[in-house]
Amino acid sequence: EHLVSIERKASANELYTNLSSKPFRERFYAEEKRLQEKVKYRFIIVEQDCDDVMNPNSYAVNTMHRNKFSPYMPPALVIGHLITFMLEHNIHVLFAGSKAKSVAKKILLAIHDMYLKEKANVGEKTN
Repeated sequence: EHLVSIERKASANELYTNLSSKPFRERFYAEEKRLQEKVKYRFIIVEQDCDDVMNPNSYAVNTMHRNKFSPYMPPALVIGHLITFMLEHNIHVLFAGSKAKSVAKKILLAIHDMYLKEKANVGEKTN
């Protein structure tokens, strides 16, 4: 079993692309399901703030005037799918903005510390 997987998403628009078209969405869900079986801690770090993800102007489908529906549909779709990931697949989603690399580093260090403590506890129990 692997300990951690951190998937980076550069923008709300990338999330929308991954989640809105059927082939991308099916591949994305299949990958997350595969990871669920193999990886203990899973994260998606979005390199934008939550406000950016909720802003309809963050999506190319809106800025290029190709959206035939409400401009609020892309943010609603993205947030809805992310909530599903968190609840059904136990994936932690973080909106880290410009601090994404720092957040990823802190996650890795925290999990490393937890691993060392668990390993030490197992060692104490066998002695």
